[in-house]
Amino acid sequence: MIMKNKAKEPVRIRAKKLKNGNQSLYLDIYLNGVRKYVFLKIYLIPERNRQDRELNQKSLNLANAIKAEKILDIQYGRFGFDNSDKKAVYFFDYYKKVWKERGNTKGSYGNWQSCYAHLSAYEHDKKITLDEISPQWIQGFKDYLNTKATAYAKRKSATSKTLKHNSKAIYFTKLKACLKQAEKEGLIKSCVIKAVDGYNLQESNRMYLTVNEIHKLAVTPCLNEDVKRAFLFSCLTGIRYCDICKLRWADVFNHDQYTRIIFRQQKTGGQEYLDINKQKAISKIPNIL
Repeated sequence: MIMKNKAKEPVRIRAKKLKNGNQSLYLDIYLNGVRKYVFLKIYLIPERNRQDRELNQKSLNLANAIKAEKILDIQYGRFGFDNSDKKAVYFFDYYKKVWKERGNTKGSYGNWQSCYAHLSAYEHDKKITLDEISPQWIQGFKDYLNTKATAYAKRKSATSKTLKHNSKAIYFTKLKACLKQAEKEGLIKSCVIKAVDGYNLQESNRMYLTVNEIHKLAVTPCLNEDVKRAFLFSCLTGIRYCDICKLRWADVFNHDQYTRIIFRQQKTGGQEYLDINKQKAISKIPNIL
């Protein structure tokens, strides 16, 4: 499956056959009369079915992305053949910078924080630079999430529970967001980010209140009636808690037959227009608006 490379290419992908039948991929780098081998810790397996072929194709895509990165490094003189004058940027310092800029909500902040904790558990060298972040390193973090990472409790201490699929997807997305920002600023190359596929979010099971349950809540006394009214308002309108907390009377517009609320979602940043009638459709629920 190894594609033939042009003779003049300084970097070639080669494979070494192992005793178990797998092939270990490595880079054959030849520059200025000096040959160097870099084993990628990426393996091809014997193809017995479609799943094996797809797995091998992903492995080859990753190897080719690393190869492309090394070729660029050589072109920029940054592959150990001479020194770069570019100032090193520490990855963890940069991650904290992006975290501070983007983790501006409680939920988002917690995800950035948990991702940072997992990155710290995965990479012990806190002086690693953005220049050293490679497709292999990113794939390694993904493998860590899949096999070694455990969930964090509210106090940020690790538990024995393995990560759920969507938690892995969210944390990996935070890493990608950080690296994409670094790419925009010219600190890393795009091939580093694109080499490793992310996760697809899975639909989670959600429990919904019935109309009768909402009605029971509406007629049940509460120590804080404002909290109850806000909760029922969220149930009837579908507006998130974080968006309700930001609503002001200036966002409410009265029309003849209905009331319109215009607000910007905190989660997506999108402008929303919500028309509220006089609750004729759900006559069982007392009017709380």
